[in-house]
This record gives sequence, structure tokens and C-alpha cells, in this order.
Amino acid sequence: MKEPISAINLENPDVAITMPIEKPRICPVCRSENCANSIIHLYYSNDNPAVFDRPHDALHSLYYCNSCHEVFLRRSRLFSDSHNHYWEDSSPIFTPRRNTPMQFPDAISALSAKFVEIYHQAETTEALGLYEVCGPAYRKALEFLVIDYCCSVAPEQTKAIQSKRLADVITGIKNESIKTLANGAKWIGNNETHYENTNDSNAYLEMKLFISTLINIIISEPVIQSASRFYKGSK
Repeated sequence: MKEPISAINLENPDVAITMPIEKPRICPVCRSENCANSIIHLYYSNDNPAVFDRPHDALHSLYYCNSCHEVFLRRSRLFSDSHNHYWEDSSPIFTPRRNTPMQFPDAISALSAKFVEIYHQAETTEALGLYEVCGPAYRKALEFLVIDYCCSVAPEQTKAIQSKRLADVITGIKNESIKTLANGAKWIGNNETHYENTNDSNAYLEMKLFISTLINIIISEPVIQSASRFYKGSK
């Protein structure tokens, strides 16, 4: 959602510009939604509309989060034309950024080290506020997790499984809970890569929940199988 702002020129505080900018949707510190209140907006300008990419052409916006009561900064490059119309690029950077990587069980790291690596990279893009990028990144992590899981279940079919599309791999999963969660996460992730994305803006958070639940079921399978052997052996 865009909001109109008045930004003060740091080189000349008597000068201000009015322009619409995208209001932060998520606090970069506590990850709460729709809780940011603007404090002040400042901009640098080199007064040369033909030069748009110099570092000091920037808009700095200070916000206060009503949820965690922290202050954070939103920075973006500033553009202008010969008619003194100003606009910003579409990729603002937020600071401070809090990125606490998810800690995976050893069993998952052993099962798919590549999944863990890609998931942590996706977390980094999310912490940077790159919400258009983190969704597809989580989708790629999901693919490694599911395929490596299926290879562990049927190691003699590893080559065949690795050559299949994710959708076909999921179809062959026997555990219905894993299949449902994998399909749900895949559907959200695929949509994140499309030109016309019909997902809600925070759908990637739902995908993360599906992946987290999927992990819990995967690591519980050997425990359930062990319990089943004890139970059957007691009869």
C-alpha cells in the first residue's frame, strides 16, 4: 500500500518534496505486519536529473514499530525528471535486519545438506526485505528436501527420482501427510514464480509453515516405525 510522504532535503532543510512510497508491510526487526508508523523522511539529491545511479541519490525513511517498539530505517534510490517529479525504485532496503537462521535437526542436515543451505539463503533474502525473491527460494529448498527424502526411502531408485519433476516425485509419496504438505508448499512456491501471482502477499509464510511441518513428519517416521516394531513384537 502506497502512502504520500513529504521528504526533507538534507542539503537544504527548507526544501521538501512530496511523493508516494510503498509503506513497509513487515517490521524487519520483529516481523510483525502492518505496524509501522513513519517518523521522518529525508532525501539526498545531486540536482542532476540525468544522473540517477549515484549513491547519494537516496530516500531515507525512519519508522517506528508499534509491536516491538523498535525504530528501523527504510532506504531506496531516488529518481527524478526534468519536471521535478520524484519516484523511487521498487527494492527498498531495511535496517536493522534480524535474521535468526532456522536450526534444523541433525537428521535433516544429514538427509539433505543442500536443502539446509538453500533454505538459509532464502531466509537471508527475506531478512533483506526481498519478498519477491524469497518465495521462489523457499520453493527451491522444498524441491531438494522432498527429492532427497524420496531418495532415502527408495535408494535403489535415486537416479530415476532425481530426474523427475517435483510434481511427479510427490505423486509417488506413500505418506499422505507428507504428500499433502509437499503439494501445498509446491503450489504456493510455483505461484511465487509466475508473472501473475495470485498468492496473498504473505503466502510464502504459509509455505514456510508447510515445510516446517513436513520436516517434523519426516524426522518422526523412523520413530514411528521403531514403535511399530516394538508393538508388533509384543503380540
